[in-house]
Amino acid sequence: MTSTTTRATRQSLHDAVRPWSTDRGRTEHYPICHVAWSGHATPKARTGIGREQTHDESERADAMSTTPQASELRDWARGNRPTEAAVELLLRSFGGRFANHGYPWVRIDDGDTWIDWTQLTEDNTAAFSGGERGLLAIIASLGNGERVDLVTAVAALDVIRTDLVLAAVAHAAGVGACHPWPAHH
Repeated sequence: MTSTTTRATRQSLHDAVRPWSTDRGRTEHYPICHVAWSGHATPKARTGIGREQTHDESERADAMSTTPQASELRDWARGNRPTEAAVELLLRSFGGRFANHGYPWVRIDDGDTWIDWTQLTEDNTAAFSGGERGLLAIIASLGNGERVDLVTAVAALDVIRTDLVLAAVAHAAGVGACHPWPAHH
């Protein structure tokens, strides 16, 4: 590659991942993100071997995200993008049931609800399915930096949970516009 080509390629990549300005000086969204995000184009999404999930099931999966407990957890996480992403992923996945009181990682102290990431362990999640364990491992990693085997964790996810994980990672990285939270989850 010539130095001109290298410089042009480098500039192209630089422009693709940086905000760009219009003639009026307003900063717009990241151009590369608009190409990458396709949203939900079909009424059904694949959810594992031989099973499809309808939009009705997907909408029920978001039921937990509007409860008072969900608001408390979001307030607790506010200001730390990886923690916000982990909490949102916990609330939006599997109907939000893993954010319910009764799990060892959901704590209430002095009336405040919060997540004790140190309790989101393999021992405490051993009874769950592979997809549930994989997702909870990713959530723990976002929440406290716990290392996760992505090959194992991601391989166990269905399309809906994979979409949520992508949105969570984008949020944690500060580029949520690249992959916004899905509307149907």
